Amino acid sequence: MTASGPVFYVFCGLTGSGKSVLARRFATASALPYLDYDTLVQPMLRAIEEKTGIGDSRAAFYREWRTPCYESLWETSAEILGCGSPLIASAPCGEETRDPEFFFKLRIKAGRPFCAVGIYLAPDPDLHLKMMKQRNTLWNEDIIPRWEEYRREHSPRRPVWDADVNLWLEYSSFGELNRLLRTGLEENGLETFGI
Repeated sequence: MTASGPVFYVFCGLTGSGKSVLARRFATASALPYLDYDTLVQPMLRAIEEKTGIGDSRAAFYREWRTPCYESLWETSAEILGCGSPLIASAPCGEETRDPEFFFKLRIKAGRPFCAVGIYLAPDPDLHLKMMKQRNTLWNEDIIPRWEEYRREHSPRRPVWDADVNLWLEYSSFGELNRLLRTGLEENGLETFGI
């Protein structure tokens, strides 16, 4: 690790990949503040949907409102990191993982250095579908009926963002996921908080 300051753990991956569940468990074990993208933006999106409807599809609706929703997450994250607090966040981060200067720009917003740890979850396709079917979200009605098409369009991609530590966790069980996370953190000199 090269950066100093508080640690910012960002759990990312496709919808339904387990990032929120794992990030919440990690936050509980570490007693660190946690921001979940869906929790932060869903009240705003529900209000917009009630006033305007969703149009042709839920996916198109979410794409239309993506920028202000993510700005809410990153501005809040920068505020917390700027106060010197470590932080955990979970979000799909499709565009952010493709931005080689993402954390550089976020450090400018925060006004201070921090160590960025990007954790990308890439479940086996069969496990991913099983997890999607167990979730009760509005996304399921768009994704599950066209699962094969969704996986072709949205296959996991290794992040190119400028995290100080990038962990790519490809897994076929939650036990394997926990082991991979623990090992990845330890190998990078980061606290595992007993997970």
